[in-house]
Amino acid sequence: MKTLFAFICFAIISSPVLAQTGAVHDNEVAKGRIDFGWEGSGGGNLESYSKSSTGYPGRQGQFKFIFGGAPTMGKILFTHYNGSGWRDVIAIMPSGDLIAKGTMKSTQMIVGTESEIWPDYVFKESYSLMPIADLKQFIEKEGHLPGMPTAADIEENGHNLGLVSVKTLEKVEELALYVIHLKEENEDLRSELNALKTTLEK
Repeated sequence: MKTLFAFICFAIISSPVLAQTGAVHDNEVAKGRIDFGWEGSGGGNLESYSKSSTGYPGRQGQFKFIFGGAPTMGKILFTHYNGSGWRDVIAIMPSGDLIAKGTMKSTQMIVGTESEIWPDYVFKESYSLMPIADLKQFIEKEGHLPGMPTAADIEENGHNLGLVSVKTLEKVEELALYVIHLKEENEDLRSELNALKTTLEK
């Protein structure tokens, strides 16, 4: 990690040269331990701009990785040597996808939902809540809640945090409706029992 830090410092100090040549290829940091670079056709650039860099409007203070060639070909890699071979631990794809092997720790994570609608629709009058008897039959037959991914889905496709968060809240809101409906039914039954009790006492 010290050598990686030293390389980054070197890149920042050498920013005028990097900005002019725009060419840093097949970089190795800490030979035998950590390799840092990119793959793909067309090579790649590592660029750093100081706060007062001139000739590059809008880039002041930026530290950029740029790779050329077809946009679907390149990727930025952080690779670790474990004593017997190299292993890609982090890959950044041109699409913006981040692939990491291992545990990610964060004090906060925000997951956007581009295609999923936040389930406030559950509380609208037009929402069709599955009858609880049908829900019971579905669970007995399928072994999971309606609309939720199965264990096989998660095993094959992974855990989509955005989708599962939306679906989980949808089920919590449906559960709230079931509880409200059950309470209303209990109150109706209590009223009927009280009326029957009053009749019998006369």
